[in-house]
Amino acid sequence: MGWPPRDIAVDIRPAKIWGISVSEVTDSPVLRRTVGARATAPGLTGPAAAEAAAEFEVFAGLLLEAAPRELVLRRLGEALALTSRQVNTL
Repeated sequence: MGWPPRDIAVDIRPAKIWGISVSEVTDSPVLRRTVGARATAPGLTGPAAAEAAAEFEVFAGLLLEAAPRELVLRRLGEALALTSRQVNTL
């Protein structure tokens, strides 16, 4: 059911936010595919499997959109923790 596999190419560029190096996704592909593009036979896979595959592709797209924001928050948190440790040592 998972065939054919596909590579998902995402364009990423480096950026800086408040002096902290992060990555930004500049271009991401559309992840939603049709039943034919998934190479599944409609008669062999039921409607529940097609629905699950469609919802998974929507979920994967949301994860792809959220990943850069999560990375920015993580990097800002690490920088804040480092600054707090440096201030506390003074």
